[in-house]
Amino acid sequence: MKGRIREYTKEVLSFHMESGRAALPVAAPSPEKLEKYTERCLRIFRGSGAAKLLFFGLGSGWTMNAVSRHMPSQVPLAACELSMDIARLQLPLLDERWEILADMSPWAHLCLLGMEGFTPENTCLMLNPELPAGPERTALQALQRLFAQARLQTVLPEDARVSMSAGCILSPDEPQLDEYFSQFPGWLMELCIVWDAPEVPEMDIKCPCPVRQTAHPLDDFASQRNRMKEMCAGQWLLYLDGDECFRPEDWDAVKALVQGTEAHSFLFTRQTLYPDEQHAKIGFGLWPDLQQRLFRNLDSVRFKRPIHEKLTGLDGPAAIVLNLPIKHYSRIRKSPDQIMEKLSRFDRAARQEALHRLNEDYPSLNCPLLVPEQKQEGIRILLLPANSA
Repeated sequence: MKGRIREYTKEVLSFHMESGRAALPVAAPSPEKLEKYTERCLRIFRGSGAAKLLFFGLGSGWTMNAVSRHMPSQVPLAACELSMDIARLQLPLLDERWEILADMSPWAHLCLLGMEGFTPENTCLMLNPELPAGPERTALQALQRLFAQARLQTVLPEDARVSMSAGCILSPDEPQLDEYFSQFPGWLMELCIVWDAPEVPEMDIKCPCPVRQTAHPLDDFASQRNRMKEMCAGQWLLYLDGDECFRPEDWDAVKALVQGTEAHSFLFTRQTLYPDEQHAKIGFGLWPDLQQRLFRNLDSVRFKRPIHEKLTGLDGPAAIVLNLPIKHYSRIRKSPDQIMEKLSRFDRAARQEALHRLNEDYPSLNCPLLVPEQKQEGIRILLLPANSA
């Protein structure tokens, strides 16, 4: 979708978060250094044989503008910046040919670049030579390494049987549970529910696949997830929270994922919908908000950490799924009091007070901009090395 990166950056930069310290602008290089930097960048690009150029860090903008003046007009130019202060300073000074992607989250950079077709195979990756030693340069180098390791792949849909359980931990007062249960397709082996309650509530569950239930008052989220996992018999396990769903047209694609890759687990982007179902919160870690929700159901796999639980025991590669987003309805289905109670439950599980807070002011973006166009040839994933998720 043309203009995706520009629209994303424009919206993220519209919000000012107190960072504790202002980023210092990078000084413009001397004429001699500028010529040296420019020649080096052009030499590296020409020697790479790449069709696209991606800079990491804006620097002063002088080298980028000098490089763009020597680049053939058909070469796409993009740059990543992790500092919002630097992006605001330099963006107005840069040649309009540059697509500037600004966000504090490395994962947002990785996903948006993958959506726009920038890959290690077709792109020359270049750390801005102006950047001085320091934490900003180190963070951009880490982002460059992360991008260089990812592999964009396409998974082709297949009509075959899969051994997959779905699981969830639920509160009986979760709103709109009828819609939640109805989303699960009949090809799943089962839906396994652990209720946050002393006993299984009396509820008429209308779900296309078989349902198994148990109950245990919530102590911490990892323990509750492990109870869920122990109920699930499928070779693969998919879990969703009570305020999450896939789009109806995406479920068959979820099935195809486990048939067509070497990945041991899959991370989905999650769209926290707000202020309506057409918009999702972005920036500052709110998107892509990657959720590792589908994995091989091995005996070695366990959930750890009392909140924001983490999967352990998976040794194989993981994959980020770019065009099957999880829709997160928490902010538009729950009242402010219900949301505050949910956050308080998180605090109790973490045994801390005021750890989770509600903020109304973060930027949001039209949901279609956060998903690459659905194409008949398959599902787009970024395959990551083992232990990098």
